[in-house]
Amino acid sequence: MDTVLTVAALRALTPPASSTAVLRLGYYEPLADGVRVHIYNGSDTRPENGGTVIVPDSNPGTGRWNLKHAGEASVCDFGAKFDDATDDTAAIQAINACAEIRRIRYPARIGRYASTLVLDGYKKHIGFGHRVDPAAPGHSTGLRYTGSGDAATLFAAHLEGLCFLGSGSAHDGLVVGQRDPVHMAGGCSLK
Repeated sequence: MDTVLTVAALRALTPPASSTAVLRLGYYEPLADGVRVHIYNGSDTRPENGGTVIVPDSNPGTGRWNLKHAGEASVCDFGAKFDDATDDTAAIQAINACAEIRRIRYPARIGRYASTLVLDGYKKHIGFGHRVDPAAPGHSTGLRYTGSGDAATLFAAHLEGLCFLGSGSAHDGLVVGQRDPVHMAGGCSLK
């Protein structure tokens, strides 16, 4: 199996003539967010989503690199950095919009988002604990809101081990959908 360091290196590969597996060592840099396997599907025509579907730089009409998964992936597989500086909104929304992913994992770091998150679709969102302690990084998962509207709208979401941190604005809270309940388990918190 061939190995690439990043998603950029994966995109740069010449599309193979047949189904080929490649080991990816990181999204932006090697070993920063986990090793993943991508398989080239020569008949795939879906648009890129930054995670489960990667279009080669040569932009063929057919042929995509598909992330190997079992219905579970990390927001980092979609390009989230969770460095408490970068806006991770697009990556969080992209993985949530991916119908084939049912369990979304968040790293034990703090991610930032500047637009209202819409977490919908009966997905399970799993972090690493609810107590966010800047003095002890790597032991919990926090989502820090930096926008000015509502922090998140949740519809039938299952949350475990996530802490939603506000920005201090009047709209820090989460808007819980009326269609179905939101299930919070495993030490979720809203601050």
